[in-house]
Amino acid sequence: MFTRIVVGTDGSETATEAVRQAVELAQATGASLQVVSAYEPAAPRPEATSEQRDAPNDVQTGAGPRENLNFAIDSATGMAKNAGVEATPHAREGDPADAIIDVAESTNADLIVVGTRG
Repeated sequence: MFTRIVVGTDGSETATEAVRQAVELAQATGASLQVVSAYEPAAPRPEATSEQRDAPNDVQTGAGPRENLNFAIDSATGMAKNAGVEATPHAREGDPADAIIDVAESTNADLIVVGTRG
């Protein structure tokens, strides 16, 4: 039925439910899971020196959006692996919908699972 399922997560309650549902579908069909999370680039601090502004965005602000993304992806892939489902993480900078569609197209996914927004 399904061989590749894409699930989007931001670590929220509704996204976690979407991951849970995607894991159950993957278990039932033997599909692999592609876990996608998107983040906005961090803005440099206004008082940063030119040397600091040249550093990667994550370094400029210390802990930022990427750390939240890593937590969301690690939680989702951990949930899948605990259920015996093969899961591949995909971190993307930019719009979440675009990131999910990009991964779905590049992996030739059969199904996309997302939670609700707002």
